[in-house]
Amino acid sequence: MLSSTPMLASDVKPESAESVRSKIEKMIKTPDLELFGIEETQVTLKFLINSKQEIVVVSTGTDNAYLDSYLKSRLNYKSMKILPAKNKIYVLDILFRTT
Repeated sequence: MLSSTPMLASDVKPESAESVRSKIEKMIKTPDLELFGIEETQVTLKFLINSKQEIVVVSTGTDNAYLDSYLKSRLNYKSMKILPAKNKIYVLDILFRTT
């Protein structure tokens, strides 16, 4: 189960924040955390949009190597054209839970 709270920069309109959250959720899908003994964890994802309108993960906010690698592989250099500012760091809290 994946849950996120849009905490994007103040220049992002609420409907845009919801669109970003939704798009990132679809990109991430649900990692198999049970294999690593994780029942619940929250990360604070920090990313920016480069000049090619691609996501570049700045920080995943986790010390877990599997989750860090999983998030970066799912998001880095994927297209994100709905954010207004390039080269600005955006923050998104994400809660992962096994069901």
